[in-house]
Amino acid sequence: MNDTQGLYRLIYRFYRTQIEGGQYQSGEPLPAALEISEIFDVSFSTARKALQALKNDGYIELSPGRTGTVCWNGKCGLNRSELYDRINAVADMYAAMNYFLPPSLSLGARYLDHEGQAKLALIIDEIENNNSGAIFEFTAFFIRLLGNPVLLHLICELDNFVYAAFSGGDVHLLIKNNKHPWTERIPAKLFYDIVNAAGAADYARTDALFHQLIDSCNKDMNIYLDSVGLENATGKIPFRWQVYMEQERHLYSAAVDLLYRINTGEFSGRWLPPIPELAASMGLSEITVRRTIKLLNSIGVTETVKRKGTRIYGSERARRAVKIDVGLFKSRFVSGLSLLHILAITIEDVSYEAFPSFTEDCVKELTDAIENDARRGMEFFTLGAAIAIICKSSKNTVIKEIYSQIKGRLVWLYPLRLIEIQGIVLDVFPRLSSDMAVSLREGRRRDFSRQLSELMTNVFFVAQSALLQLGIKEAAKLRLPSND
Repeated sequence: MNDTQGLYRLIYRFYRTQIEGGQYQSGEPLPAALEISEIFDVSFSTARKALQALKNDGYIELSPGRTGTVCWNGKCGLNRSELYDRINAVADMYAAMNYFLPPSLSLGARYLDHEGQAKLALIIDEIENNNSGAIFEFTAFFIRLLGNPVLLHLICELDNFVYAAFSGGDVHLLIKNNKHPWTERIPAKLFYDIVNAAGAADYARTDALFHQLIDSCNKDMNIYLDSVGLENATGKIPFRWQVYMEQERHLYSAAVDLLYRINTGEFSGRWLPPIPELAASMGLSEITVRRTIKLLNSIGVTETVKRKGTRIYGSERARRAVKIDVGLFKSRFVSGLSLLHILAITIEDVSYEAFPSFTEDCVKELTDAIENDARRGMEFFTLGAAIAIICKSSKNTVIKEIYSQIKGRLVWLYPLRLIEIQGIVLDVFPRLSSDMAVSLREGRRRDFSRQLSELMTNVFFVAQSALLQLGIKEAAKLRLPSND
């Protein structure tokens, strides 16, 4: 068993179940840490961590130089160490919100109308009545104005993560902290000021007030976290986000994956590998791979020659005769555009956070991607490399998780590169990429973040225009101010 982060919890749960089931009686010793490490094939420190978690929850007594002795009386069972681990991870989540929420809320405020102001007044009434859930409703209201259900789902998942951390049924926490942490020190006037500033179209003030709100929530949360005894936390339970999608359609996913691999030069020569080899590398059946190739043949990317194999033509030939099956691709296109929308909103602040951690290798990787884009004629490798480097460099586990999920799904939009998009001027991309390369080399953090954000925003508008030209009206629901 590999010694990975969080593995100690599996060992903890195993022995907790054994103790609660009566296999170990009060006063009986558990195996020593060294023995546990051998049983589960983990490091000694992981075994010790599991024993410490059992001690924290009142299942065993643990003394230096002695094995753990069961002391469970059948009544504790609060699973407090997992609760502490969840709460410990909330700190990362609140830190990440400094980079996600303010820009999202500020952009949403630009679409606030009189009817929306009236609804927000009712929500603020609930906040004044100490309804902490109304604070979430206040922020979610502005998120909804951007028309992005994936972004709203993300914010809901983050809120659920906090709820799970504080709903472990630990009586100790409920008694020790009898006041809700989020509403204690945030004045209702701040919420009224936000609505008034947005209603007056004073967006600079609105942005500053949203930052003040998030900072207040962070301070409140940090005070609360300090009070719950996080010295008992043995680790962190990281935030996990799964981008919601309908059931996978393997033919579509395989076609996009294969198209991406073809156009990024993964296959040497002008022929695809044999069907069995492709099936093994893609984790699909040979029948699915054959159907995938048939789809690529139909749009002109490849051509299957009898007794020889499948010849690669690439995207240039495909552009002259492409016929995209909108029905097959529509749901992925819309979801991919929603993810681009999230990047366009958040990447300036997120890249600013990650920039100080860029290594020399990261700088070289991104510079090479920019040069590749210049040579190939706007393949957008720059954006893929930038997102990958942010995932690698960010110190925040929540940012890493969210951007990793997005990065793995942007391939859904890849077939759009086969479309000739009408009425779009693309000369901004070489200039932005060149400016980014200079800012990166000179260490100009703010300039780099702004240029990357502008590039991402332009990519979003190009993709949105492509979907609208395909007749996908849902693309128009996603809002960015410069698109109005």
